[in-house]
Amino acid sequence: MLIKRFTKPLLSYGGFYMLTLLLYVVFVKVTLFFNGKSLATTEESVLFFMYKSATLISVCFILYLFYDRKWRETFSRHLISMVEWKFILKGLGLIAAINIGFFLVLLVTGHSPNQPENQRSLIDMFAHGFVWQLLTVVFIAPVAEELFYRGLLMKFIGRFFQIDKKLKKWITLVIVSMVFAASHSSYFLSVDFILYFSLGLILGLSYWKTQRIEVPIIIHILNNALSFLIMLI
Repeated sequence: MLIKRFTKPLLSYGGFYMLTLLLYVVFVKVTLFFNGKSLATTEESVLFFMYKSATLISVCFILYLFYDRKWRETFSRHLISMVEWKFILKGLGLIAAINIGFFLVLLVTGHSPNQPENQRSLIDMFAHGFVWQLLTVVFIAPVAEELFYRGLLMKFIGRFFQIDKKLKKWITLVIVSMVFAASHSSYFLSVDFILYFSLGLILGLSYWKTQRIEVPIIIHILNNALSFLIMLI
């Protein structure tokens, strides 16, 4: 029974990973073709990110299917309500206010505002294809990250604390936001870290208050879409 229990997820993961990787390869080859390049001459960083992205999406999908049935219930069948859209708009407003605030602080203190390290690496990595960069930054990354950080990690970490329910949620929210920030920045308590930590708190709060993973996913997609447009200017 134990072997059977783990065989099904592993087989499902293997099949889904191969399918995801195949779609990535096809998409990259098509993108490179229209840019006059081939997969053989592509920089290793792009190929590495392709495999890493396929792995990330596959892991998130399989964990979603097999980790906790209650997690699947967070994907409600009804449309986003007006109350939930208000959370989305408030979240985007807070993110914009925080970014503008940091921008002004840097200007006042005489520092030059730079793009976060995470955004700079994406620009360098995907200079080969606009469509590929757009798909990854605006859609793939937000969905995969929200499934992992808010959909899985917040539930998983919360199980280790046998304390007041509300206090447990806040501790879990802070921990997950710190992990989220650390994965998007180079140094602890750097400007990048603080910005992404704030973003993580907003995304986590939106999920906590609505109990719908679609809400932080939409906020994350819209935030990345805006950042992507700014990067193009």
